[in-house]
Amino acid sequence: MAKHRNDKLQGTLALLVLQTLAARGPLHGYAITAAIERSSAELLQVEEGSLYPALHRMEKRYQNASPARTDRVPECDGAAVDIHLLSVQAQNLIDR
Repeated sequence: MAKHRNDKLQGTLALLVLQTLAARGPLHGYAITAAIERSSAELLQVEEGSLYPALHRMEKRYQNASPARTDRVPECDGAAVDIHLLSVQAQNLIDR
């Protein structure tokens, strides 16, 4: 039973990430997390330990959310961060 519930949670997070990237364009991990939390009126809290494994699963499954480039961003104190974007395959899933 726990495995089935965990699969649902992972799928839900993947959909939230896909929706966020589709709506807002390329983002780094912290911005994805912040966007999901804002859009849910802070009802959903996405932990780093959940987001990055989800991004890696999505990269394998949809050739999606892989870092398109690395930028330095002010929100992360100018640190170099990976910027994620939708692949064509993932965009086609959203458009269906």
